Amino acid sequence: MVNRMDIFDVVVIGAGPGGYSAAIRLAQYGKKVAIVEKGNIGGTCLNTGCIPTKVMIEHSHLVNQIKKANQLGIGSVEEPLKIDFAKLMKRKEQVVQQLTFGVESILKKNQVKIFKGEASVNPDLTVAVGSEILQTKDLLLATGGTPKIPDIPGIEDVPFLTHKNFFELKELPINLVIIGQGIHAVNLAFTLGPLGTEVTIVSEQSSVLGNIDDDAAKIVKHSMKSNNIRMVTKANWKKITNTELVLMDETIPFDHVLLAGQNNPNTDVVRSLNLERELFLKVNGNYQTSHPHVYAIGDVIGGSTSAGAALQEGPYVAAQIAGEIVPFVQYDAIAGTMYSSPEVAFFGLNEKSAKEGGREINVAKSLLSGNGKALAIGETEGYIKLISDKEYGELLGGVVVAPNATDLISSLLTVKKSEGTLYELAHMSFPHPSISEAFWEAANSNWNQAIHM
Repeated sequence: MVNRMDIFDVVVIGAGPGGYSAAIRLAQYGKKVAIVEKGNIGGTCLNTGCIPTKVMIEHSHLVNQIKKANQLGIGSVEEPLKIDFAKLMKRKEQVVQQLTFGVESILKKNQVKIFKGEASVNPDLTVAVGSEILQTKDLLLATGGTPKIPDIPGIEDVPFLTHKNFFELKELPINLVIIGQGIHAVNLAFTLGPLGTEVTIVSEQSSVLGNIDDDAAKIVKHSMKSNNIRMVTKANWKKITNTELVLMDETIPFDHVLLAGQNNPNTDVVRSLNLERELFLKVNGNYQTSHPHVYAIGDVIGGSTSAGAALQEGPYVAAQIAGEIVPFVQYDAIAGTMYSSPEVAFFGLNEKSAKEGGREINVAKSLLSGNGKALAIGETEGYIKLISDKEYGELLGGVVVAPNATDLISSLLTVKKSEGTLYELAHMSFPHPSISEAFWEAANSNWNQAIHM
């Protein structure tokens, strides 16, 4: 039992990737740390976001691999494939439990005190968790966000799904409507579309795919069509019922509707502190709020809301609190990832944003259609694109559309983080044959010296 005399150096509220990484790093710096979580350790990412999404997408990937194997003459596959959805969901749950147990064990190993319950911060910076009162010098908010409910007549009477309960489905939906846009909506569509669900992503925006590279968007759109996924943009809502979404020019039937739009920040926990905010909490370059001993990261501050960004922000704040000197979080070296088929990964500037910023750039591109490994595995729809500074060759951005693009992008991020140039990429050695050779080809094409293109 902790009482008012038990003082922590830092209390972290929220045990998602940003919160738990900060807590662990603070403990490694020798701080006495408590972390508070009202749900499961691991937050949205591990429990109802990144991890279960990727597990389900792997199932979808296997479906497509089985179909491809049949086309190549291996096995005999009848359509439609038999999908044991309950078994797939059981595997998803096993993976989630293994990872959340792992994170909790690491927190305990580092002597981070875990409090499970809803936190409330008092004006004197004490934190109430049920009957417990925690005193702290510094406070870190990593409380995440809650799905924003779209303004559609009738939505309040519809049992819609969000990321919180989507992965609790017991049966494979026949028709799924996803209301939203961007990477999150597309990733969720690819969890079920290849399994046989007819998925429709509906957005008020002009594009479901956000600001991804135009060439990548064309490939993803083509892939969606072959994976039972369609998009409706510039939607004009009329109403929604328990069985259909009615637009001004179309009615879309569904047995489930999933909200995958923006999140509102979870800031009620610090309402008593009257922190400066608009929609999101305002922070300075060191993630300090208007209270000098209160820090905030992740969804509550807006900006980049990916788990990858949170895993950078958490340790950075830990270093600031501990008085350690570490590099700033470099957002233009954090990848955006779309787990479509093929995958899309990107970072930094794209052609449009570079030109709008007045940068003189070179654009180098290598298609997978001439790549030996891509041909060998039958995955030739994709490319590597490198955006570099015209004068010095500094790598400003990159796009990878390929199998396992979310892994391949790390080669480019290493060059970017070390302030490397296309010259370094052009003189690196890559395994042969490998899809990663396309980096080498693209870099050398900048001087018209590519070998296989």
